[in-house]
Amino acid sequence: MLKISKRLLPFSAVTLSTVLILNMCIIGNTTQVTANDDNYDITEKINVALSRSLAWLEGSQNSNGSWGNADIINDTCYSISTLSDNGYDVATGVQWLSTVSLNDNVDTLSRKLYATHTENSYAKSLIGMQNADGGFGVDKNYRSEVYDTVLAFEAFATLDTSAYDSNTQKMLSYLADSQNDDGSFSCSQYNDAEETLTARIVYDTMQYLNSKSLNSSKLLTMVSSAQTYLSSTTVTNFDMEENQIEGSLYYALFKQAKGDYTEVYDIVKKITDSQQENGSFYNSVYDTCLVIKYLNALDTVEESYNVDSLTVTLDNDSVFTDNAQTVVGD
Repeated sequence: MLKISKRLLPFSAVTLSTVLILNMCIIGNTTQVTANDDNYDITEKINVALSRSLAWLEGSQNSNGSWGNADIINDTCYSISTLSDNGYDVATGVQWLSTVSLNDNVDTLSRKLYATHTENSYAKSLIGMQNADGGFGVDKNYRSEVYDTVLAFEAFATLDTSAYDSNTQKMLSYLADSQNDDGSFSCSQYNDAEETLTARIVYDTMQYLNSKSLNSSKLLTMVSSAQTYLSSTTVTNFDMEENQIEGSLYYALFKQAKGDYTEVYDIVKKITDSQQENGSFYNSVYDTCLVIKYLNALDTVEESYNVDSLTVTLDNDSVFTDNAQTVVGD
């Protein structure tokens, strides 16, 4: 049984004024924030990369409203979701998606729901396919698998409603129960461990707990075990080569969700260095959307403060409990 409780994160105000780039470093079991006077303009780098990526993505739409191969909805769903999150008009894409004829299963319904971000017929049909163990299979009454459950969870996590909270928490509980002994995850019981999938799941989990201000010892234990596994894999190198970019970005997103920005400058530089002249990443809708997702998550890297002295300490052992965490400005 997944035990969930609310967590509190109060803070004291700090007067706004001069610009400091905040750079987090991990020391023991605490996260400390210190000022960095580096002149590297990370905000400009992020904005330029975002602008070029979004321009490529918008310009890649097919005349019929879809993206990519019109026989597969994946690229269209990722594009609709990403562009709508960034204020673009995606009406023609949504219209195309509503008319495409497909055998609706967990995969297709999850992607359609993820794209539209709205409680609709997709949500109602998809939730009817959830199994008693909290997971999802390829279709209704099929054995639950990790990958199908991840797709469904990510879709429901986009909805601005608490109506499915019980369902999403059961999905996370199923995922925690499906974790391999070494902390990794596999798409199904027949597949080998996958570091990219593992990074994706722990990011999804941390992002959900943060967005809902929730605490779960079961889920945090799962995350800790997965992080130990990931620490010995290639995702920690943040390589942005075509065969590494997905895992690297999900691990970077996971670190960001934990409040750890220690390598953000290096990650952003690797992203900008690997961006193609047309603004895309390997001419891949999925990779480009994932880069946009990460860059959008960096909206808290630069803050403006008037500070005589600043001490910030977060106890990582209790940050998701009901204990108050404080930011003190003198």
